[in-house]
Amino acid sequence: MNNFWKDEPLVSRGLEQVQSRIEQTVSGARGFIRPYLQQLLTQQGKMLRPACVLLSSRAEGAAADEDETADLAAGVELIHTASLIHDDIIDEAPLRRGESTLHSRIGNRKAVVAGDYLMAKAFSLFSSVPADRIRPQVVSDRIGRLCESEIDQDGEMGDFSISIGHYLRRIGGKTAALFSLSCYLGAASSNLSRLQQHRLSRFGYTLGMAFQIQDDILDYRGDERHLGKETARDLQAGIATLPLLCALQNDSSGALAQLLKSHPVRADEACDMVLRLGGPAEAESIAEAYHRRARRELSRLPAGEASVMLGRLLDRLTGRSR
Repeated sequence: MNNFWKDEPLVSRGLEQVQSRIEQTVSGARGFIRPYLQQLLTQQGKMLRPACVLLSSRAEGAAADEDETADLAAGVELIHTASLIHDDIIDEAPLRRGESTLHSRIGNRKAVVAGDYLMAKAFSLFSSVPADRIRPQVVSDRIGRLCESEIDQDGEMGDFSISIGHYLRRIGGKTAALFSLSCYLGAASSNLSRLQQHRLSRFGYTLGMAFQIQDDILDYRGDERHLGKETARDLQAGIATLPLLCALQNDSSGALAQLLKSHPVRADEACDMVLRLGGPAEAESIAEAYHRRARRELSRLPAGEASVMLGRLLDRLTGRSR
């Protein structure tokens, strides 16, 4: 199990069951796709979203059906993996977590099919839970937002003039919606009240917002050896993220805006200018505001081991350096 969870044995044990369910699901894939998906899904990330499902299912000391919860958590991870496959194709990214991306090994057409297959299997796993507990419209809404944000981002490649509000709405769909869905699924699987489902869903959303902003900051400040990807990759791909947008607001001379018009963009020079203009620092303050909102949502839940662990996860993800 990933070292990220070595100090959380409860989560680690649950994620082992989730990983087993994922491997079992993918083992039934046909033809060329099976070995590639098996390899991809054993290159474990932190499995943050499945962990949110598991922990949310234990809020209020609830005892959800372990098999159903594992199905939901596995489904969320399959959706996340599918979105990464499609995202890497759009970004033409050669690496993911320090390894070659799927499309760079098997080509775009086959990689698209692989991502679609994982989406389909995720919905199959979700269907194992009775519909009177898991509301299909909530699932479809969150996944719809994920897809819409990917479409928006693809259509805005090279446009560095978007507003900060537009950026926040985009990551609300691209990242926060799936964290929100994860916490909702965990709460709903335990049949918690609608109010508690809403609070956990809001916690997941604000956690996801803070997490994505922090990830975008690391694109300017991070260590490439630890990130497993190039720094300033978003800038090179023509994606406007919060540190850049904050820096542009501070750029009274217009020098950064002028630099961004060069073809190709001189990424190293632009990255240095973003740092000098304080873009990452301002983005950090916005991430901290989402962190505080997430804490408020947690404070409205009954005290217990699960809420404590969700709080620790929030702190680790929004204070990370790699």
